[in-house]
Amino acid sequence: MLLKKTLFILALLSALCTKAQNIDSLKLAAQNAPMDTSKISMYALLTNLCEVKDIALYAKLAIAYADEITKIPGHSEAFTKKLLHDKASALSNLGYFYDSYGNTLEALDAYQESIVMLEKAGDEKEVSYILSNMALVYNAQQNYDKSEEYYNKALQLNLKLGDKAGVASTLYNLGNMYFSQKKFKLAEPYFHRSLLYAREAKYDAILGQCLTILSTTMLQKNKMDSAQIYAQEALQIGRQTKTLLAKINGYVCIAQLCKVQKKYDKALYFLDSAYVLGKDENLGTQSRTEREYYYIYKEKNDHKNALEHYIKMKLLDDSMSNDRSRQASLKNQLKFDFELKEAALQEQQERERLVAKNTEHVQQLIIAGVVAGLVLVIIFAFSIFRSLQKNREANKIITAQKEEMQEKNFIIEEKQKEIIDSINYAKRIQYTLLAHEEFLHAHLHEHFVYFDPKDIVSGDFYWAVQHDDKFYLAVCDSTGHGVPGAFMSLLNIGFLSEAINEKNILEPHKVFEHVRERLIANVSKEGQRDGFDGILMCFERSKNKITYAAANNTPLVVKNGTLIELPSDRMPVGIGEKKDKFKLYTIDLEKGDLLYLFTDGYADQFGGPKGKKFMSKRLNEKLLSISSSSLNDQHSQLKKSFEEWKGDLEQVDDVCVIGIML
Repeated sequence: MLLKKTLFILALLSALCTKAQNIDSLKLAAQNAPMDTSKISMYALLTNLCEVKDIALYAKLAIAYADEITKIPGHSEAFTKKLLHDKASALSNLGYFYDSYGNTLEALDAYQESIVMLEKAGDEKEVSYILSNMALVYNAQQNYDKSEEYYNKALQLNLKLGDKAGVASTLYNLGNMYFSQKKFKLAEPYFHRSLLYAREAKYDAILGQCLTILSTTMLQKNKMDSAQIYAQEALQIGRQTKTLLAKINGYVCIAQLCKVQKKYDKALYFLDSAYVLGKDENLGTQSRTEREYYYIYKEKNDHKNALEHYIKMKLLDDSMSNDRSRQASLKNQLKFDFELKEAALQEQQERERLVAKNTEHVQQLIIAGVVAGLVLVIIFAFSIFRSLQKNREANKIITAQKEEMQEKNFIIEEKQKEIIDSINYAKRIQYTLLAHEEFLHAHLHEHFVYFDPKDIVSGDFYWAVQHDDKFYLAVCDSTGHGVPGAFMSLLNIGFLSEAINEKNILEPHKVFEHVRERLIANVSKEGQRDGFDGILMCFERSKNKITYAAANNTPLVVKNGTLIELPSDRMPVGIGEKKDKFKLYTIDLEKGDLLYLFTDGYADQFGGPKGKKFMSKRLNEKLLSISSSSLNDQHSQLKKSFEEWKGDLEQVDDVCVIGIML
């Protein structure tokens, strides 16, 4: 009996070795195999190797024989696990077959039965894979509640197994499910979480897709810096992994970014790179590139080129539509072929049973198996020899590449150091223009400042100046963050200072109007909406009076344990939808009242158990809950709450919160 099993395993290996030339050899070996796990394994393997139209035939043979062997008592635990795993594999591929032909209920039943087998065999990793397949089936049926349920089951299982690549893939699929429904706010946190796990797992395929879709999302939200960072990293991933689609997507994303910035020549340069790489790719990729050409030339008012690329785009879309029609026709033909084979299945099973009983044929198969085994040994030895030769050649190439890479890395590191040194120097310049603690203390007495830039330099700023008996304090959020945001903050501080110190404009709302005029005249010449949201307070101690102007930011007051939102203007300092004049607001505060001024960075941070935004409502509740504490304690509690909420996620914006005890 041991000799028989050994020879049949040799026959199986021989069939695997030659399957590229002839799958029939594996089919013949399966037909003549004895009734044990080798027979089921061969049929289960055939479901992975054959064409889609033949999957059901081999899957049902594997399942039928597995059920028959199960009735025989006295199997070992290892034998039983192998049997369960092979049957589960056949059921999983049968589910894929049914799904391919639109038989949704049959597909889900096959997947569910496969999960039962895998749980008995203790293979949780394969269970998570099947759960994701079931989620895809429900998603295709637009049953999004069920799809989300099965994706979450797969997610919990991958988290339990510590499979970071599996977690990244499932989170991406959840985000994509929401994205396809145009629920972009729900989708974005899943892409951010998927990105984190994909980085840790070095899962470049999901990493590239997340970066591409996040770049598009940031572009739609007008967050140019983030969009550019994601697009460039997507392109870098494509170059490093030589993944053609990732490179194409990276170039297209950068082209879209340049188009929004009206840098049309640069956009066309990157789009040309995407076109060269994607001209032999699928029609969908080509159509996307032609669509971007059309949009760019249309915005450039180059109607001739716009029309040319519009026609190409429509032709590609028509080709895809025709392909889908041909695929539907082929699907119907394959379904008819399957029904014919299904009718012959019973007859084939009976024939194989008779063949298995034929002793003379079994002896011939044993001899064939021995010969095949010897051939396999020779092929294996030759493969090892060729592999050693290729490894030696590859090692020479790798050594040369390593030396070249080390030289490039040294140059890159030097450049990076120069850039970081420059940005750190810019930080020192920026911080000299912010309100110094001693100056604030002299005019505000009890207060705290929680200032946490996203990058080294910040688009958020807090600035103060004294003019005669008036003390001014501004808390503002410039367009962008990082280096571009810092440039805007320096420009905004300069215009605020000019209004008060040089132009002698003393009312906060008129200061904002002056700064808006200066920004439009100097920065927004090409329609750019650069400026800031913020609050400018004016304290007149001699009159015990406080006036202010507020642009898209709402000051808060806590009086006698009650939170009060003060009025503000819903427009920025710069070009916006509204062009009304700013209003001057006056507030009457008593000693012991608390005044809070802040930007939107704290409330916009993603985090918490579900990766959602902190939100303004939660921030208001937090400020009210800590208002009875000392100002130093309030600062500590705000910082701790922010860090705990953010967790392992990336900080999305600069943060600035100032609390003042009156």
